[in-house]
Amino acid sequence: MSERSDNTKAFLTGTLIGSIIGSVTALLLAPKSGDDLRQDIGEGAKLVLDKADDFKDTVQEKTGEYARKAVDTTTQFTKEVTDKTKDIAQEVSDKTKEITAKTKEVVEQAKEVVDPRTKQATTVSDETTETEDAEALQKAKEVADKVEELNEQVDQIVEEDEKNNL
Repeated sequence: MSERSDNTKAFLTGTLIGSIIGSVTALLLAPKSGDDLRQDIGEGAKLVLDKADDFKDTVQEKTGEYARKAVDTTTQFTKEVTDKTKDIAQEVSDKTKEITAKTKEVVEQAKEVVDPRTKQATTVSDETTETEDAEALQKAKEVADKVEELNEQVDQIVEEDEKNNL
């Protein structure tokens, strides 16, 4: 229960008890006959019962209001969290698809560069002499360098996507 609700309850309880004590004190200290005093005590008791009933009704109303507010707030919060979770999941899915597509594209580019050079290197190696071996090694080195360059491009794309996702 909140502090405000506790304060309201304490105030209403204090008011009820104060009314009872004040009514009984006024009746006992008033100079009246026995019949009048009993009648006044009966009226005071009825008044106290009426105030207690009003207090009960007030507490029931406030409890109902707080319960409805709690349910409404919880329902709204749950809906917002669910919506936000769905949005985030969709964003992650979209980014994953985008990264996968970029990776496939880079792999295809690497294949386009590596396959012809591999064939060329194989052909060259079959036809080479000792002096041509140096040229073949140079071309193999060029192919390796190109593959390394493409790997660096893939790493950069992945890093950029990770930064964008944060």
